[in-house]
Amino acid sequence: MKVLVIEDCPGQRSAACEFLQGRDFRVELVRGGREAIARAARDVFDLIILDLAQPSESSLLVLNEIRQTNRDSKILTMSTPEQISDRVTALIQGADDYLIKPFTAEDLYTRILHNGIPVAVQPQ
Repeated sequence: MKVLVIEDCPGQRSAACEFLQGRDFRVELVRGGREAIARAARDVFDLIILDLAQPSESSLLVLNEIRQTNRDSKILTMSTPEQISDRVTALIQGADDYLIKPFTAEDLYTRILHNGIPVAVQPQ
């Protein structure tokens, strides 16, 4: 399974990457929206994890552009508890689900399973 992680925070990016790689996902990491849009246009991913708090561009615009070129990928957004309206808008614009930051490996695992993405190994 192939995953694209769009996250500018090194700690969250690293945690998600470690968890996913430990479950046999092939993970590609990008820090910003422009890079993510270009990457998603070139390849199909089983799952795209998008941080809604991108500093350089609107993550909702990024979501919209990715969804136009990658209709079959599941998109899981991440947000802080304060970003309620962004979460709602993201779901309306085509996100499949969301996680509230900070999150645990079990939270991520549950959201992935909920969206029908097969996972090779159970979390510990």
